[in-house]
Amino acid sequence: MHSWTQQQVYDKAVERVSFLDKDGIDLFKLSLSLHEAAPRIEAYNQYYHQAVVPSLTQYDDQCDVWVQIDNKQICSLQALIDAVKHVENPAAVDLLPFDHIIRPVKKDTTQEATLVLYTDTFSPKFKEFYTWLKSIAEEREIFFVIRYRPSTTNSIRNSLYLSGYGVEMALKKTDYLVIDDRDVQDDKSKSGIKEKISSIGKKLNHVLFDASEKATIEPLISSEIETLGLKAAQYIAKSSDPLETMSHLAQDFPKYAKSISDVVVDEEFKQEILKNHQMSFQGGSSAVWLNGKALEMSQVDPFHISRVLRSEKKLIKSIQQLGFSSKEAIELISDSVLSGGDDAKDTVSDVFDVRDTPEAPFITWWNDLEEDSRYDGWPSDIMEILKPTYPGQLHPIRKNIYNLILVEDLASQDSLSRITNEIRTMIKRTIPIRFALVSFFSEDNSVSALAAQALHHINQNIDKDTGMDFLETMLDLMVSNGLTRATDEVVEIAFNHILSSSNDLEQKLSLGEVNELHKPFTDATRSFITRMGIKEHNPKEGAMFFNGKLLEYSEEKPWAHTLMPHLNEQTRVVQTMAYNNEINTEFDFYNHVLSQPNVATKRNPFIQSSHINPLRIKVFDTTSTLKELRYFQSDENIIPSTNLWIISDFNTFNGLKLALEAVLFAEFNPKTRIALVHKSYTTDQQVIENKIGPKFSDVLCKLIYSDETTLATLKEILQHTNIIPETENDNDVLPGEITTQSNNEFEPIPILPGTPVVEIDAREQSKRWSVIDKALQEDGLETDFFGIVINGRIIGPLSSEDNLQFTKQDFDMLFEYEKTNRISLIEQTILHREKVLPKETTADVIMKLTAIVENDKAQVIQDVMEDHLPVNRNRVYENTVATNYTKIVINERSDNTFLEIGLIINPLNEMAQKLAPIVQTLSKLEGVSVVIHLNPISELEELPLKRFYRYVFDKEPHFDSQSGEQQIPTAYFANLPMEPLYTLGVETTNSWHVTVKEANMDLDNILLSSISEDQPTVSAVYELQSILVEGHCIDSLTKSPPRGLQFELASHSGTDKGDTLVMANLGYFQLKALPGVWSLGLREGRSSMIYSIQDVGANGKWNWNADGAGLQSDVLALTSFEGMTITPLVRKKPGMEREDVLEPAQPKENENSKTGLWSSINQK
Repeated sequence: MHSWTQQQVYDKAVERVSFLDKDGIDLFKLSLSLHEAAPRIEAYNQYYHQAVVPSLTQYDDQCDVWVQIDNKQICSLQALIDAVKHVENPAAVDLLPFDHIIRPVKKDTTQEATLVLYTDTFSPKFKEFYTWLKSIAEEREIFFVIRYRPSTTNSIRNSLYLSGYGVEMALKKTDYLVIDDRDVQDDKSKSGIKEKISSIGKKLNHVLFDASEKATIEPLISSEIETLGLKAAQYIAKSSDPLETMSHLAQDFPKYAKSISDVVVDEEFKQEILKNHQMSFQGGSSAVWLNGKALEMSQVDPFHISRVLRSEKKLIKSIQQLGFSSKEAIELISDSVLSGGDDAKDTVSDVFDVRDTPEAPFITWWNDLEEDSRYDGWPSDIMEILKPTYPGQLHPIRKNIYNLILVEDLASQDSLSRITNEIRTMIKRTIPIRFALVSFFSEDNSVSALAAQALHHINQNIDKDTGMDFLETMLDLMVSNGLTRATDEVVEIAFNHILSSSNDLEQKLSLGEVNELHKPFTDATRSFITRMGIKEHNPKEGAMFFNGKLLEYSEEKPWAHTLMPHLNEQTRVVQTMAYNNEINTEFDFYNHVLSQPNVATKRNPFIQSSHINPLRIKVFDTTSTLKELRYFQSDENIIPSTNLWIISDFNTFNGLKLALEAVLFAEFNPKTRIALVHKSYTTDQQVIENKIGPKFSDVLCKLIYSDETTLATLKEILQHTNIIPETENDNDVLPGEITTQSNNEFEPIPILPGTPVVEIDAREQSKRWSVIDKALQEDGLETDFFGIVINGRIIGPLSSEDNLQFTKQDFDMLFEYEKTNRISLIEQTILHREKVLPKETTADVIMKLTAIVENDKAQVIQDVMEDHLPVNRNRVYENTVATNYTKIVINERSDNTFLEIGLIINPLNEMAQKLAPIVQTLSKLEGVSVVIHLNPISELEELPLKRFYRYVFDKEPHFDSQSGEQQIPTAYFANLPMEPLYTLGVETTNSWHVTVKEANMDLDNILLSSISEDQPTVSAVYELQSILVEGHCIDSLTKSPPRGLQFELASHSGTDKGDTLVMANLGYFQLKALPGVWSLGLREGRSSMIYSIQDVGANGKWNWNADGAGLQSDVLALTSFEGMTITPLVRKKPGMEREDVLEPAQPKENENSKTGLWSSINQK
């Protein structure tokens, strides 16, 4: 193969993927055309030279295929066979993020890879090495890795010529653009204009596609410029190949402007454009959708689009497997019902009654807009809310309209800082929000509870400002002494300090006495925390209630940012009520909101997804097809829409109760079918052996697979069978052993322990449970998972205590939430397709579609600094009002279409110059449909395009017919006007850093008329020098950018390095690198002295779960032309908290000056 031409290699590669369908082969060719895999191969080569070769004891570079075991290079198959036999406990391989790992099929294991197979791309020895390693991997259950190595035969590295970029010839000298202001006569005859237009039309068609035609640029008058957009759009729409015409016209517009100005605009065409501007979209705007997924203009890039095409094909294929055509699949995932679903997400059980009573107080209100004197100057008329304000400004009205309760742990430094710094500042600035606090604690004798009781005592007996001073004193003590959590001593010192400085208390109590005195407050607070399902308080991820609505905030989205949209939403609600005269001056809005029928008094934390319980949803392809999964439904004649699986240990009291509550729920929800899956808390699901007798799970399994068993039967069994709680075991009754309550209507099936029949039967039941459990694991569920799965959404894992708390009412709320947000939406989209599904598979199809849609939303990667990319699909261009003349369809959507490109485009702007040729290339792929809505600017004031443009992008590589070598992708300009002065430039993907490598003249000042006959052309070659690694960095403690911090990117050998500064603006930084495996570190000096890296953020998101105990990995693999975005977290080292990277080292304080916690108070 080393003697093959490039075309022969290409043809052979295409032949090898002939098993793919036509569109799959087209995507393969497109990838080869873009050289998408080149950065990954280069990364392998870099790592090979800098990390692998230096680690070996001996190295032979002529060994084209070899295996690494420990630090040895094994070049022959026989030597490899011998080595594998004799080597013991070989060292594990350091895996790369992009490694190709071969795992044994038979065994699910987490064993580490110990062998690496290095191969030259076309070596014939690869097959024998791979075949033997594959067999030994299955036999011995080991992993091995395949990596490329640099070629041993081609020592001279040829340049790789790329595509996927644009080239412009910008008009630098603009004298020709001066508008021709000569008098224009308006008395031209209509017949003369028609004759002129007719002849120009023929000439224009010829000029657009004939590069030999002499080109000139003629000046235009104002009236000609004004309608250029409409005329160009009409010319494109009427052409035989609109996309081709738009591409040529946009790219060479300056020389076609005069000819286009002579086109006569049809009145119908003009009115359709104007109607769309008025009712559909803004004139001149452009937008792109792929199967309804909106693209940012920065994403209109061949490398990004190529990756998206493969993802879209995979998505459409997954829906086709459910019985839909590809046309139906595109319509389904982009149905407007799904995109409108977000409006309903906050309607189910998201508002809770958080009011307390004088008898059971647990809320600390810091301010009151209706009572406090600081708001005396504000109007009290609620109608004031109808007056206009600046965007984002709240109306200063003396009414408690906005009520915010924060749940805070008063032993946490983060919580105290939030209250004393942010909340107190907002109150002082008279922000019209009523702020409150609910203290979180899990135990009555904890430091958190002690601080809450002390604060409550101060607030009740002195005032709220003094209570805030108490919290501020605690915070000062903690900061001064390097504490992140308060201690009993901190609380006591702060409490005594406040009491000693106050003259308002006749009797000063100790903390112990305060604890006893305020027991009702403690009980009420603990009861509220339990009722709201708040089990833990993470200072990084907190909870708050805004007018009873639960909101969660995080490091990525602080509480103020989380609150803002809800403030605006609440303002609109009150404005609507005020406008409709539904409220008056005496109206209590807060109590009105919390008295609505939909307000819940109890919250189950598993129902709505949150930071603690994030949304997890899977397709469950394997499990859903099992015959062992037996469903029960209250009415078998109704087509079910919901699958409910209860996965628990039915030999325990808690597991049995969860199953019973689920059955009681299913009894009154006929569209839900329920399946019970038993898993033991203590043993694996193996065949039962050496047991005294059958467990309840065995009996239950036998009954489940009995044809006579119904949902009503299950209810009877679960209601009248007692399972002894594990905490109440005695010597006579084993956990899970069966006792019954008999009645006249139901008698349990008698199964006597100890007989051979029973033991054999129990083994068979256990096998059924094992089959389901194994399938669940294959579908991605954890081995030790116990919980609920509703239509693919995973609820849990649930502890034994969680099982007890999950009641029928919780199942009702869970079902209502899922129905509103997912199930009913999927049902409607299927109904819109007029698709009739078989009754037995309807629920499975809805479940899988739900998972596919939700997982598709999760693929949207938001920028860490702004959360603006839409997650829902919507073909909004289909809502265009008028489409008779301005809509263009290329390759009508059919049952073979996997991608529909939707365009709203202004044909005369720079985006069209880039977008038109890209879409033109994509339209030639099998299975791609294009829908274009022309959207020109109706009245132009100046020429819209002042450059000639070419985009280098093709759907497949091209080869020389004689030599078989690949043709170099080139941007070629011909027949350009000779008079103007040009400047040549390239437009690449944002991550590329390119420079001019070769040029035969000054590219900033190109005057074609001055070129001599000896040099008839202008040529230039650009070189891709590096690819950007960029990102945002912040200090994990202060949440602010570490200004002046210096990062360093180093290769494995340390020979190649690059560094950068972290900017104060959003912590942005850039690093330049070539494809390869790199390590991110801090530059030696002040940066490495003061800071340490907590997490490199290689996945593009800040990892707030990094505990700072040590960096897990500093490896960054740059394997794409799209570059890389990282989000490092750093923190200052102990003792460096007061140091600044940009400032010289500060002298240390005298250690003897520290005299304990009291010194922190005395120094204030």
